[in-house]
Amino acid sequence: MRAALMEAPGVDLNVVDDVEIEGPQTGEVLVDVSHCGVCHSDLHIIDGSLPFPVPAICGHEAAGVIADVGPGVRHLAAGDRVILPLRPPCGRC
Repeated sequence: MRAALMEAPGVDLNVVDDVEIEGPQTGEVLVDVSHCGVCHSDLHIIDGSLPFPVPAICGHEAAGVIADVGPGVRHLAAGDRVILPLRPPCGRC
């Protein structure tokens, strides 16, 4: 997977092509991202003003297609188109 990797705050992002990720765990989905942006929240993470564990892959405002679902996921399936917000909805409202 290709990604913009943040290895430390205040350091330029490193674009890498060999990021390996695990399959989805309980309650998670794996999304094949087709579009992604780096927003102001990401900039705060990158400059260190918003603490975040590293290494980290930046770009949480994204859209794509679900590639796989983990156990317990009932309302989404592989092939569904989705958007990824910074804060996921509660699912009740």
